[in-house]
Amino acid sequence: MFDSPTLDLAPYADFADMPAHLRPTYCSWHDASWRSLLVQTFDHATEAEDVALPAVADLHLVLCVAGDAVMRTHADENSVRRWVPGTLELMVRGRPLSFEPAQQLSRPGRPVPAVNERISAMQSYDATATSAASPAVIWRLLIDARTWPEWSTVDALDTERSSGLDPDGHDRIGTVRAFRTGRIVTAERLIGLDEEKRLTYEDEFNWAIRDYQAVVDLVPTADGGTTIHWYGTYTARWGLGWLMRGIMRRTMQRMADGLAIHATIRSAGSKTP
Repeated sequence: MFDSPTLDLAPYADFADMPAHLRPTYCSWHDASWRSLLVQTFDHATEAEDVALPAVADLHLVLCVAGDAVMRTHADENSVRRWVPGTLELMVRGRPLSFEPAQQLSRPGRPVPAVNERISAMQSYDATATSAASPAVIWRLLIDARTWPEWSTVDALDTERSSGLDPDGHDRIGTVRAFRTGRIVTAERLIGLDEEKRLTYEDEFNWAIRDYQAVVDLVPTADGGTTIHWYGTYTARWGLGWLMRGIMRRTMQRMADGLAIHATIRSAGSKTP
């Protein structure tokens, strides 16, 4: 997105080495006559000593769509990250951004992370909700993947990409449960079940996060209800950490709240004479 009434190319005037580093392949400004959103694609050089982007007034999002490299960005002196398809970098308005191959930064006592090494911080969420339903009622909803579209944020259970689903709704350890939300399908694998007390799962495939593990604890309350404690840890894909932090916290709180409300309604319905 940019705020300029016309695209301001002045900051790029001194970027004389641009042809040595990249070749423009598409520009929505010229190729599609867009005026509210600028989308550009480039083919980058296989190797570069240093690539500097100028400070601009507009907001830039840099998305990697091919290749595999470890680089440091001067936007953060301590930022050494792996750039693979899906990596997203937000350029701060009015500040220059420079990229250097991380291999140049190695020095005694501070080795550069290997390309396959995880260098993203683990993140977490913690959601709590209270339901008037008993742990037994809530457990039946958790363990039966078919009910999740009724109370959670997912739209549907994808049976074709799931495996081990129990036809009676009593999924077991090792079951892979795939859910579709909009056009995105993600899946989880059950790795721990403590009847009516704790359900544990991990990611089987997820486009935005990895190393994901979550726990749902059911704690009985004095009045016969249940406190739902839903918490987990994960690593977001490069460039998505700031985005996924908010999304995961909001989404998982909605999951806990939806489970609590649906279980309460179901419990009340079963008691109606």
